[in-house]
Amino acid sequence: MVMPVGRAYDRCTGCSRKVVEMYKERGFQFLLDAFNSPTYLEDVTGLTEMKAQMEEVDFDMDLSSEDDSFSPASDSE
Repeated sequence: MVMPVGRAYDRCTGCSRKVVEMYKERGFQFLLDAFNSPTYLEDVTGLTEMKAQMEEVDFDMDLSSEDDSFSPASDSE
């Protein structure tokens, strides 16, 4: 059996350092807040802020067929 190992995502709503520390400090009250507010864990970990920043980014990319600078064709043609 292979046991995958990796680093915890710093914004993970389950195992990030911030979530674990808050659970240790606040215990059951932390759980109640998480159960009663759908965005509580996202707010705590910073995911809410990150999502807001991503919405502000303009991903306006023009990949029209007239633009030859991006072509998946190989050089062997």
